[in-house]
Amino acid sequence: MHSLRNRASLFLKFSIASRLPVPLLPFAASPASLHANRRTVCYSSASAPYQSVRIKCRKNVADTLTEALLCFGASSASIDEQGCIEHLDNEIFISSIFSGDQDLDRCISKAADSVGLEDVPHYEVTTGKDCDWVKNSQETFHPVNLTDDLWIIPSWRTPPNVHATNVILNPGLAFGTGDHPTTKLCLLFLHELVKGGERFLDYGTGSGVLSIAALKLGAALSVGVDIDPQAITSACQNAALNDIQPDKMHLYLGSRMVCLHSLDGHMEDAAREEIADNKEIHNEKGKFDIVIANILLNPLLELADDIVGYVKPGGVIGISGILCEQVPQIEECYAKELAAATTEHAICKAICKAICKANRVDSPFLNGGDCSRKDFGRCSILPFKMQVLHPNADMNGREILHKMKAKAGFGPSDTGKGKSKMSGKHITHGFHLVKGKSNHAMEDYVVAKFKQLHDSELGLFAIFDGHLGHDVADYLQSHLFDNILKEPNFWTETEDAIRKAYIETDSKILEKAVDLGRGGSTAVTAILVNGEKLVVANVGDSRAVLSKNGVSVQLSVDHEPGMERHAIESKGGFVSNLPGDVPRVDGQLAVARAFGDKSLKKHLSSEPHVVVKMIDEETDFLILASDGLWKVMSNQEAVDSIKDMKNAQAAAKHLTEEAVARKSKDDISCIVVYFH
Repeated sequence: MHSLRNRASLFLKFSIASRLPVPLLPFAASPASLHANRRTVCYSSASAPYQSVRIKCRKNVADTLTEALLCFGASSASIDEQGCIEHLDNEIFISSIFSGDQDLDRCISKAADSVGLEDVPHYEVTTGKDCDWVKNSQETFHPVNLTDDLWIIPSWRTPPNVHATNVILNPGLAFGTGDHPTTKLCLLFLHELVKGGERFLDYGTGSGVLSIAALKLGAALSVGVDIDPQAITSACQNAALNDIQPDKMHLYLGSRMVCLHSLDGHMEDAAREEIADNKEIHNEKGKFDIVIANILLNPLLELADDIVGYVKPGGVIGISGILCEQVPQIEECYAKELAAATTEHAICKAICKAICKANRVDSPFLNGGDCSRKDFGRCSILPFKMQVLHPNADMNGREILHKMKAKAGFGPSDTGKGKSKMSGKHITHGFHLVKGKSNHAMEDYVVAKFKQLHDSELGLFAIFDGHLGHDVADYLQSHLFDNILKEPNFWTETEDAIRKAYIETDSKILEKAVDLGRGGSTAVTAILVNGEKLVVANVGDSRAVLSKNGVSVQLSVDHEPGMERHAIESKGGFVSNLPGDVPRVDGQLAVARAFGDKSLKKHLSSEPHVVVKMIDEETDFLILASDGLWKVMSNQEAVDSIKDMKNAQAAAKHLTEEAVARKSKDDISCIVVYFH
């Protein structure tokens, strides 16, 4: 059988005349997301049951469906590059892992729907027993022989050739073992090109394998960029394993430089990063002899102007991680960034010669032949001249991942509506979100839907306002209501069930801090039971306001640090109150209760304020909104603004637009529920 999906690395050589400064648009793929069509493994614990799922789909949707599966519950997902389907050239398999308790039908259905598939793809499930994932992973990671004098050696194994250039590696949770075909190509490219004294940029450093190899081959400086703290930790540890000095290898988490000597091989929280002289990677534009971006098609297309901007005149860029059938897209995209680009490409003989030498075979390229070796794919080189670059955004870190998820349909929708299906009731809801003025990605998430459960109808409404990232808010959107409804006493002791679910959900978030990051989120939730009973809970400053005969009634509590000073101080924390600033927990967070925020958790609470209200004829509507609205509008002003409107979606949009008109700079999310 032949491989259906050949990988390629595209090496671009430039002659650069001039360039304008370009703000940073950093990107590096996280192990469980944007490297999804590579061999990907994620570990939540050393030992856990799991469901192995093999999904058949069309080749043209495989990449996006793989990313969607990761967004909707898969612990890992990868395209089966070896398992082709005979006689079905347009189909392929995706191999994925789900935890033992995941609802596969729900997850796969949502993923398929998000990428526009009309039917749920066929899939097969194998249940796996508890196993030691770390041990199993190590057993599959063997020394990798690139050339006679270049090896990648797992840190727990002995080098077969102690006299060779041995890169000692423990990848941890980062991508990059040296065994993947595209990583091999990049290593061989470095082996062929590094002669001594070069400056090398590893755009998406992962485990740091390319950065370390470049230094051991003779480069003067390696710079690794990644958005994942796990990757930076892994690269730092691997630098130590190879006795790399801090002045030789610089690491950037997002835009900022991390001091290798300050990390001590460990970084539990991105908040602990040390910044070296406030250095930022965008100050390194046009300074590198060699730039390699071994990521995926979408970020390579999205970030072309930024990637190109780092190479110096006469330098070389390696574009890697793409499929052979995706090469035309890369050529077209990078041609837009370059003047007088040639459309015909020649075989990259240097790389192909190195491949053949490493595998002891004759080169098919010496006479202009083509390479069909499925373990390496095809390589090509494009000679270009540079034109002036025009940056399209100044983003950092997880914002790139968030942007890509949103473009693929995985992020929060910006508007929506719905209505109750109960006979005799005319209850409608609408929501609207507006991105704030800040440079970070949208951090507000909403839930607004009706759900039939047993013989009852539940209206589920929530605002989650994230800070220091959107990941905790995203997690709450997917899990908080499920956790509430799973409580055994939800129907009999609803308030206690909600309190318990809030606290237990926060515990899960803290356990997943490595994946969800150092940020947190406020929350305000409202559960409408059969259109009659409304149960509102909240932590933080997202607010719920009820209109009763046109008069505003606040149902939530703004958990401000000043109000809870005694509780915070009793836990060993403090509340700052600097002139011109709001009170903050430990001088940092402007709310006293929140989900997440692991570094502050000892002094924060996630116990919600809960209140129950019965809906009667005097109850007009409910407003839920993040503080981006309430900072510029009083409760009564909000009620008065929409009391004569009939359309809930239009009302939510009106409130957000009014907040923008009043110069609110924060993200704004709003839900309106009309009861009559």
